[in-house]
Amino acid sequence: MPKQGVMPTSPENQAASPESARVDLSRLLVKAGGCRIALPFRSVREFCEVGRHVSVPGAAAWCLGLVQWRGRLLTLLDAGRIFGAAPSRPRYQVVLALDRVETALAFDEHPSLCGDEAPCDVLLDEERLRGLAQLQPGAAGGSR
Repeated sequence: MPKQGVMPTSPENQAASPESARVDLSRLLVKAGGCRIALPFRSVREFCEVGRHVSVPGAAAWCLGLVQWRGRLLTLLDAGRIFGAAPSRPRYQVVLALDRVETALAFDEHPSLCGDEAPCDVLLDEERLRGLAQLQPGAAGGSR
């Protein structure tokens, strides 16, 4: 099955043939704690600046707390700590939606769109995303 992409609209690419101008933008690339993380775009509900969040006493170090998003409370996870890099400086968040669970993942720099070929340190495939989705407030656990 051929890769699906988005037709770029820049003048340089408009003159190219439709096949050669297609670009694969299937992932969102974020950086957290020195780690490049690629997320499947279909699992991203929204990205924005990190809102005011409230820490959860006794929560694990990877749990930054709870953040309000569109009237709901979501667990805000530190992507840098979860994926083994340094703690992130949470400036932005990605709201991930998998099945019926939503979780916010905090990272350092503005995200970018990328394709399957883009280099990354961590690829969040569906299995890893399901693991993240289980990290809800009740699962935040004490730091060990």
